[in-house]
Amino acid sequence: MVTYNLNHLTQDNSQSNPGPIQDDEALLLFALIRVTRIKRIVEFGSTYGDSARNFIAAINGNGTVYSVDWGVEAVCPKLSENHKVIIKNVADITADDLDNEPIDLLFFDCHAYEAELCAFQTLKRAGIITDKTILVLHDTNLWPTKDAPNTTGTEWPDIAYEVEGGWRFCPPESQLVNDFKEMGYDVLNLGTEKEVHNASFPYRCGLSIARKFTPLELKYGPTAPWMKPQDEESAKFIKIDKFDYKRI
Repeated sequence: MVTYNLNHLTQDNSQSNPGPIQDDEALLLFALIRVTRIKRIVEFGSTYGDSARNFIAAINGNGTVYSVDWGVEAVCPKLSENHKVIIKNVADITADDLDNEPIDLLFFDCHAYEAELCAFQTLKRAGIITDKTILVLHDTNLWPTKDAPNTTGTEWPDIAYEVEGGWRFCPPESQLVNDFKEMGYDVLNLGTEKEVHNASFPYRCGLSIARKFTPLELKYGPTAPWMKPQDEESAKFIKIDKFDYKRI
């Protein structure tokens, strides 16, 4: 039986801990990594290592996690033998830093738009980021209120502005999402609606997942030689538009 080590996910039900990835989000990325058997992960912005800890658990010893952070707020500790901590501005990252091999997943979470975009283009030109690389961007959801993480009612800094549907609190990664879509990436934004939040679940940081689309190769369209019974059913339909059929 397959077992999963999720002991590192210890947040309470509110998951209100401004800064690191929320445990629900970590669980989703853990599953994504296991499903795709990703091995090489880079994160821009690591602070205390919460995301790195989740990535390391997900690859389960089969791969490498690179944490890139300039170490101003904190220096991420080295968490395992297959964890490499790179202390520098992400804009200065090079292919050599990442052992000159393509990466499977790049996690954007350092909130520095120009630096992140500079690093993306540098690694793309070097062949480290390929069309198969999955891009994950954190903090792309909207807060339901201007100071949603302020659960104590104390003075809160002015770090969000109102848009339709909520409050935008972290523009860099959200702008990158729009940029990647314009570059031809497929993007899935995973967040919440304002109505699901309350005192016991004040906010969701949000994830956006992007990847270049590759058409799935088929020889026979939606059928195959062993699908005769289904083909008999299919013959009962007539095509009326490019993506539409009706029963005869």
